[in-house]
Amino acid sequence: MKLLFVSMLLAVFSFSLIIGLDLLMGRNPNDVLKNALNPFRVMMPSEYLILIFFILFFLIDVFRDYLSKKKGDNSSS
Repeated sequence: MKLLFVSMLLAVFSFSLIIGLDLLMGRNPNDVLKNALNPFRVMMPSEYLILIFFILFFLIDVFRDYLSKKKGDNSSS
């Protein structure tokens, strides 16, 4: 429960920081909310590539853990 609360608190603080900095830079409040709610609209192509690599590394790690658990179950049977 604490982990969920801390995660939500960090998300709220980072969201508030993004909105606050955009407003301090003099951007239109409607554009600020659009950019904050849909961050993929403001990403550059290189950032998409980094995001794809992070997702790929995560999926590889999950798949590797699954295979190691499956291999461990077969050896104990």
